[in-house]
Order: sequence, then C-alpha cells, then structure tokens
Amino acid sequence: MLTPPPTPRATPEPGARDAPIDVDALYDDEPEIISIHRATVPLHSFHEREKMDDWPLFTVPNLEAVDYKPVDPEFILPHAPKLAAQPRIPVGLHISVPSSPAYRGHVVTTDALDRIASRRWASDESVASAIGVLCDMYTTRLDMIFIMSTWEMAQWTYLRKSPAKLYDRWKKQKPWSKEIIIFPVVRHSHWTLVVVWPRFGHAEFFDSLGCADRELICRATVALVRAVWVFARDRGEDCPELPLAWTHGVILESPIQQNHDDCGIWIIAQVEAMLRGYKTFAWRHAEMANYRRCLASAVIAKRVGSPVLDSNRVSVSS
Repeated sequence: MLTPPPTPRATPEPGARDAPIDVDALYDDEPEIISIHRATVPLHSFHEREKMDDWPLFTVPNLEAVDYKPVDPEFILPHAPKLAAQPRIPVGLHISVPSSPAYRGHVVTTDALDRIASRRWASDESVASAIGVLCDMYTTRLDMIFIMSTWEMAQWTYLRKSPAKLYDRWKKQKPWSKEIIIFPVVRHSHWTLVVVWPRFGHAEFFDSLGCADRELICRATVALVRAVWVFARDRGEDCPELPLAWTHGVILESPIQQNHDDCGIWIIAQVEAMLRGYKTFAWRHAEMANYRRCLASAVIAKRVGSPVLDSNRVSVSS
C-alpha cells in the first residue's frame, strides 16, 4: 500500500544555489513513499521479447501481464560474429564520441577499451565509452530515453551537490523532457542500473547479482529526480509534475552474474536492450566473453574502419 509522502526535506530554496543535500536524511526511518512490488521478468531473447514500442507509454508498464515465450539463443549485437580472440586494441587509442540527444560526449582511452574486451572490472570510463557508442548506433529511441553519466549519482550521494548544481549540468540536454531516464550506479565497486519513468512515478532496478541494496539505491535515485525536477520547474523548465507516491520493481529476479568483474558489462547490455526497444535480454554468463569482444570491436570499428556489425548499425570512420 502506498504511504503518504513525508514532510519535504533536503531541497534548498530557489535562491540557495550551493546548499548541500543532507544525504543521510534520505536514508532515515521515516515512512517511505516508494511501494515495493516484485515484478518478475524472466530473461528473454530480443527477437521474441515484447518491445517497449508496444507498451502504452502513458501508463506504468504492467510487467506481470506479459506472456513470455521460450528463450531463444540469439543475444545482443545482432549480426555480430562469434569472435574467438580478443580484438587487437591499437596503441594510443583515442576515440572521440560526440554528444547525442541521450548522452554526453566523451573520449575512449586504451585502458577503458581493454577493460571492456578482457575479463576486467569495467571502470566509469569503460561504461561511459560503451554507452556512448551504443547511443550512436541505436538512434531511433533517443527522443524518449536519456541516460545519465556514471558521475551523476556520485555527485548527489557522495559529493552532496545541490539540485542547483545538477540542474546546471543538465539544463542543455533537458532530461526532464524524456519519458525514460536511465541511471548507471556504482556502489562498493558494484554496478547496477535504475530506470525511471518520472511522469508516472515508477522506477525499476537492474542488478546482475540479484537486487542488492535495491531499496537504498532506488530511494536515492528517486530523491535525486524529485529534487532536480522541482528545481527545474522553479526555473521555468517544462517539467512534468511528479507524482507524490512512487512504485518500483526489479528487471531481473534471479542473479545472472557468476564472477566479480562483469557487473559493468551487464548494465551496458541492459542499456543496449532498452535502446533497441526491448525490456531486457536473454543471454547468459556463457555468452559474456563473446559480448565483451563484440562490444570492444564495435568501438574500435568507429576509429579504425573494421566493422563487426552490419553497416546500418555502426558508423565507421577512418
């Protein structure tokens, strides 16, 4: 049952642009405005899975009502070959990924790419690089999806930046104009993902290890969205009025990760699924090594001219 909202707190007055957020207050024992429900979503293939395009975007997705079909062996990055070896990463690699309507631009370094291709933990730079390339590959849904950088939740929870500071970072790209906001989150060296439908007060949590700290992370994300959206409205932005009561669910019910290093790559796969219009994906741990290699090859292809995907999905430059 939805509980009444607590007394608003931690949002500075419009004039207090540098007022810090009391992050500890976000995790106190007051009644929570998020109602938890278990939305079981089996892993499923892209080719048979219901697409987000088929959902009425002006209602909260009813995940439990979907009739799922058997899992298909196909997985992300269609038309990508099975790669037996890790792609050779050029020395001194320097790829500039431009900004898109859904993501900020950035530079891909050799270390970031090596972390994607090999069995290493994905750094912030690795996750940002891969997501930026995916946004450049899959452009048809960028008008409805915005993907926050990996730095945003750290700005809010650890550096305690005010809504004013975050608004200044976001005002050019106006994420409040999108239907879906995706937040990559790293906590205690573990990557998770929060997908938010601001207009409908709904958030979904993705964790490849199985819902660790779900409530904590969702509460912090919802608090961030509410604080910045209210501040943006006060500044005259055309922001939807947010519901007082929020619900949240989980994208994956069971763990799929079988080691300590793949969590960042799993959230990249989930971002790719949503950019392609799917709820989630079907492939399992056995496909992870090939996915890493294909993802790294797709990034390299943008710079050195050796595409691994069909030409309609990758822009190749020399």
